[in-house]
Amino acid sequence: GIFMGLLTGVIFGFATVAWVYVGKHAPDTASWTALSFLGPSLVVLLTNPRSVSKMKPFFRGDMLVRMTLLGVFYSISGLTQLMAFKAGNVSLVAPLAQTSIVLTILLAVIFLHERTRLWQKAIATMACFLGVLLIVAK
Repeated sequence: GIFMGLLTGVIFGFATVAWVYVGKHAPDTASWTALSFLGPSLVVLLTNPRSVSKMKPFFRGDMLVRMTLLGVFYSISGLTQLMAFKAGNVSLVAPLAQTSIVLTILLAVIFLHERTRLWQKAIATMACFLGVLLIVAK
């Protein structure tokens, strides 16, 4: 768990810089955002075609509604993030985007009932928030 989380962070850092570089030079932000989300999906399907048969539960009833909402929120998030990167300095926008950590932890405690090590989560959340403030403050 921890190692994969750290590895994900490193890979995500490189991917973000590459995504922003291409996005800043793309003629249209919306089309680049759509392609940048479609590409990884196709790679996953090509490398693991059996996963298609496991997708059926996602297209039924209540789960379909949840998946649709997730898709809408994730699409808006990706579009607004790329627009922010395109308009601003990556070294300032990237830390601001990490304020999502604060919201993610709060929502996990409220909706997913993740109550273990609550004090450590609160301290880590404050540290993340203060770190972002230190980076973006003039």
